[in-house]
Amino acid sequence: MSYGISLTPDAEADPARLPAMLASHVLDQLDRLAADPVGLSRPPSFPHPLYQKYQFFFPPEAPPEAHVTILFQFSQDETSLHIVGIGVVYYQAGRRPRPRTSFHFRFHCSSAAKISDRPETDV
Repeated sequence: MSYGISLTPDAEADPARLPAMLASHVLDQLDRLAADPVGLSRPPSFPHPLYQKYQFFFPPEAPPEAHVTILFQFSQDETSLHIVGIGVVYYQAGRRPRPRTSFHFRFHCSSAAKISDRPETDV
């Protein structure tokens, strides 16, 4: 089953701000997302707790120039996807992004250390 796609006004303007090749690829990925949103998306996480996200690199078969995140919600009747935003992070040519897992590992370790180092207080 393929889902319908609707874009908020902000999300509709997002592809127009992108270079032509990237905008075309984003539109292709929206079609791909509509065909399998459960398989391609990830659960919500900070800083966007209400939205599922679908992330991919561009170009797909070369060193990445950009990392794209599409934020969306299922409609109440679960027949369409409401796209609320399309974000892009650009990379310098020839530089690969760090693996996602190492970022989260460092983030969680440093957060845990900061919390445990706080003195306990009585309330």
